[in-house]
Amino acid sequence: MQAEGRVQAARPVLQNGLSAITGATPTDADIFYIDTHPDPAAAMEIVLWSDIRMMFKDAVYVRHNMRTLAFLKDANFTTLTPHRIAALPHAVLEIVIDAPLNLTGSTIPSSATSPANRSTAYPARPSLPQNRVLSPLISRPIPPTATLSRPPPAAPNSVARPPPYSAAQRPVHTAARATIGKILSHINLERLQVRGEGDKQDFTKVLECYLKAVKKGHAHAKFAVGKLYFDGKEVKQDYAKCMEWYLKAGTLPEAQDAIGDLYGYGQGVPKDSARGLEWSLKAANQGFAAGERSVGAYYYNGQGVPQDFALAFQWFFKAADHGDAGAQVELAELYRDGHGVIQNYSRAMEWFLKAADQDYVPSFGLIAMMYEKGHGVPQDYAKAMEWYLKAAEQGNATAQNNLGMMYDHGHGVEQDHSKAIEWVMKAAEKGNADHAKAFEWYMKAAEQGNPLSQFWVGSMYEEGLGVAENYSKAAEWYLKAAEQDHADAQNDLGSLYHGGLGIEQDYKKAFEWYLKAANNNIAAAQNNVGMMYHQGQGVDRDYAKAMEWCLKAANQGHKFGQYNVGYLYANGDGVDESASKAVEWFKKAAEQGNVSAQSDLGDHYREGQGVSQDYSKAMEWYLKAAEQEHEMSQFWIGRLYEEGLGVVQNYKKAAEWYLKAAEQGHGYAQFNLGELYQNGSGLSKDYKKAAEWFQKAGDQGHTEAQTQLGLLYHSGLGVPQDYRKAREWFVKAADLEDATAQSNLGDYYRRGLGVSQDFKRALVWYLLAAHQDDESAQFWIARMYEEGLGVSKDYSKTVEWYVKAANQGHADALNNLGRILYMGRGVEKDYDNAMKCFLQAAENGHASAQNQIGMMYHQGLGVTQSYSKAMEWCLKAAKQGHASGQHNVGFLYSKGTGVLQDHATAFEWFKKAAEQGNESAQSDLGDYYRQGLGVRQNYGLAMEWYIKAASQEDKSSQFWLGHMYEEGLGVQQNYRLAAEWYHKAADQGYTDAQHSLGAMYHAGRGVQRDYTRAMEWYQKAAKEGNAQAENKIGLMYHQGQGVSQDYRLAILWCLKAALQGHAVSQYNVGQYYHDGVGVDRDYSEAVAWFKKAADQGDKSAQFSLGNSYRLGLGVRQDHRKALDWYILAANQGHSPSQVWVGYICETGLGVAQDYRAAMAWYRKAAEQGDSNAQSAIGVLYHWGRGVPQDPTEAWVWYIKAYNQGNVRARQNMDILYQHGYRHPT
Repeated sequence: MQAEGRVQAARPVLQNGLSAITGATPTDADIFYIDTHPDPAAAMEIVLWSDIRMMFKDAVYVRHNMRTLAFLKDANFTTLTPHRIAALPHAVLEIVIDAPLNLTGSTIPSSATSPANRSTAYPARPSLPQNRVLSPLISRPIPPTATLSRPPPAAPNSVARPPPYSAAQRPVHTAARATIGKILSHINLERLQVRGEGDKQDFTKVLECYLKAVKKGHAHAKFAVGKLYFDGKEVKQDYAKCMEWYLKAGTLPEAQDAIGDLYGYGQGVPKDSARGLEWSLKAANQGFAAGERSVGAYYYNGQGVPQDFALAFQWFFKAADHGDAGAQVELAELYRDGHGVIQNYSRAMEWFLKAADQDYVPSFGLIAMMYEKGHGVPQDYAKAMEWYLKAAEQGNATAQNNLGMMYDHGHGVEQDHSKAIEWVMKAAEKGNADHAKAFEWYMKAAEQGNPLSQFWVGSMYEEGLGVAENYSKAAEWYLKAAEQDHADAQNDLGSLYHGGLGIEQDYKKAFEWYLKAANNNIAAAQNNVGMMYHQGQGVDRDYAKAMEWCLKAANQGHKFGQYNVGYLYANGDGVDESASKAVEWFKKAAEQGNVSAQSDLGDHYREGQGVSQDYSKAMEWYLKAAEQEHEMSQFWIGRLYEEGLGVVQNYKKAAEWYLKAAEQGHGYAQFNLGELYQNGSGLSKDYKKAAEWFQKAGDQGHTEAQTQLGLLYHSGLGVPQDYRKAREWFVKAADLEDATAQSNLGDYYRRGLGVSQDFKRALVWYLLAAHQDDESAQFWIARMYEEGLGVSKDYSKTVEWYVKAANQGHADALNNLGRILYMGRGVEKDYDNAMKCFLQAAENGHASAQNQIGMMYHQGLGVTQSYSKAMEWCLKAAKQGHASGQHNVGFLYSKGTGVLQDHATAFEWFKKAAEQGNESAQSDLGDYYRQGLGVRQNYGLAMEWYIKAASQEDKSSQFWLGHMYEEGLGVQQNYRLAAEWYHKAADQGYTDAQHSLGAMYHAGRGVQRDYTRAMEWYQKAAKEGNAQAENKIGLMYHQGQGVSQDYRLAILWCLKAALQGHAVSQYNVGQYYHDGVGVDRDYSEAVAWFKKAADQGDKSAQFSLGNSYRLGLGVRQDHRKALDWYILAANQGHSPSQVWVGYICETGLGVAQDYRAAMAWYRKAAEQGDSNAQSAIGVLYHWGRGVPQDPTEAWVWYIKAYNQGNVRARQNMDILYQHGYRHPT
């Protein structure tokens, strides 16, 4: 180890603070030693900052135990020079080095770098115009592209500041952070990525490491993952996900400040300055320098808080004192401007210099300005030049502009207009331009014969930069420069001749000037010469020469030349055709942003020409071109989204992209957009807009659009219905040999729409369309032969044309063939071939065929029976809105056939079909509402749907309407209407209705009582095996109603029903055996039948079974089992059973005696008016069993029972009386 007081141990750490560079735990290999020096003034050992920077040139500051070690200061708090820090002999200091990792990004912008910030804006110069090039291989030149004009910078000494800095802009946290194990070995990979030296695989490893660390709970790794989403490097930028991860790391100050930034900028969350300040304040209160600076910015700008320069000053000071270079600049500017503190240029300069000591580039230009203006220091143009040069060489546009001004005025340097122009132009390229001033300078030099300036004067006249646009003047000045062999001027002069701009169009002269520039190695000119050869403009057409010159331009990296070479290869002009070479050159141009190349590259990937077909790649290139408003690419993006090629199908996005292209006049996009409006795909269905877009496309000769517009006029959708106009549009398209329009004209003549009906002329149009393989026309020709319309019936011709249409997948033709075979109309039934036809039709989306296939699978006709296949095919039909298919799907869900039973889903499908008028679905929907299956029980709605179905003669619904009127469910009870509805259904042979109608006659409800009619209807239902009717017949024989009393026949009919599992009949049979009526008494047989009924939940049978066990009739006496059966019946509200449960509890027969339980059960029965229960309750109150003794309450219950004729209650009342109880009157 080092000797105390002589050396200081230190190790480097990354500025992002995630970990040490070499490891989480320092080892001897990690530690370096720096000499210390005695400091007499401070009476301590110190380490010089210059020594640290000598060892670690990227050092930013020093920290120890989560605290930044500030430079030592004198009594006036002025930093001592040379800069020094106190040595800590027994500690290992951390030297924080600048590693611009993805986690931290670049430093914040200051007023010198951001037009949005305040102060120190500099005079501007015009941007450099680009070399002109002609459009790739077109017959006319594109006017020279104007350079983008940019907004002027903020005025000097303005006070606008940006919102709190984003994580990508601010300096990194100065506090120490926990290490994250194995991430250390991957940090350099990320640094490579940021510097553009790494690859995606390296970056993926970094991400994997972060995620591993996240799983271990490392907060810094969570923050790092959030930062990846913020930057969008190799992952899709997603501020919302960034916020999620930042919140997970929310205890870290850097995460807190970053969350504040997201709120401040409204990224991933609604903009909320107050919330932003709240989060940044959390970071600041942990001593996080960037957070302190952010809080200062909030106060400075008055965002989320009232503007307060004094508080802004305090927070900037804290951050600056912690070594934050950006804050040091902000603090300096407050001193300079006197905001929140007394104006003090010296202090301002001091803080600017502190930032500069950290190589903080924005401070360089500000220091230069201080020297230039003599603020805080003696005015010194030489030093101003020195600092402007430092900033300018780092790419600072404002400094570059000011440097140019210094050269122009000769301040601090010998006056040099060329140098002035050079630096101002550099600034102009970054948007810092004053075009009018630049024009003045250029004109001065141009008038002195300077060719470069003459060129720029011409360029500014042409572009209208700093002077009114004037092509004639541009040509004049270009000529002056061109005659001095200025190559760019020669090319631009050729462009003006080519386009006839400011001078008479002259291809020959254009070619001559292009050639001069081309021979001077101007790539744009070489491309233009190649284009002139290709078009034969000003020179004989020569594809080989075109390739030669375009290739020269391409080899210089000229994107238009590269595109043209690709074009020539693609078309085999002047070279052997080669799609692969075309792709190679298109890609070179496309990567430079050439829109035509990007579009053509998209075409090649989409079509698989010269490259493997790849819709995703096609989309990628189309998007690049579309961003440049390329209409064909916009169209193809729409097509890919519409068809789901390379992307998830998305009609809404398809519509958006079609609209972009359509608004530029792209006919196919206009047509496709019209179709989307027509179909309601991706946007609201709007026939009017569909018609508008079809009209636009149709006016351009788009035949499909003409046909579709005709169809809209035909249907009156979006336009007034007008068969004449429809026919006009059909004729336009038909004359252009549009088969669909010809077929539609066939329809018009067949149906007599807008013309006299004429089957022969219809057949003529159908044949024209059919010979173009129009499947619809072929189908209708078959129909006409099948039905003998305009021709004699001819089944061979019918089959011939159906086959033609079917071979093209015409679903109706296939379905019709299937129908003929399935029904056996004119041919023998053939389920196998019918299925084949239906399958082919179904594969083309024919809903009726799909439903038919489902039914055939369900029935096992032509295929092996398969309920799951039945569901699959019916569902296909249902999803197309096929009512029968929807009903069938609902049916399968309701039965759990081929799918898990799901009443809620069944209900939804029944409703879809019912709303289309399917009577079976309407009836089933009534059932679901009545029973509360898959939906809340609602008798009113059940009644509504039954009525709809019943009006279509649905017998099940008619029956249920009768039942609901009989029971008063959802409607006022009405036996007459009940009988009427039962009669409707019964007349259709509906057995339940026949039974119910018999019951109405039996009871005389809604009709006059008539046992004979009742027996007739019961017999009709019983003949069809209706168990209820069989039981009722047995009862009528038992009671001798409408027939002679006959117990033997009674038990026979009940037995018929019982053998079908009818619970009531099973109970009745048991009762016959129990009582020995119609059969010999047999308690065992009685118990067996009681058990069958009881197992089905029949409470009377359960009660009788309880009695049998209690009394030991037919079974061994067992009070416990008796109780069990009584309880089952009692839980169904059977009051005698409830009384017996209470009695067993009271007496303790087979169970522990329990008066309270007895009281509870007696009360259940008593509430139903059971007098035995009422009397039993009185007894419990009488003797105080399970309740306090209360003769009065006993008397009340005895009275209730007595009033129902209960003799035992009367006896109990007498006992009370005998014991002296007198009930108060």
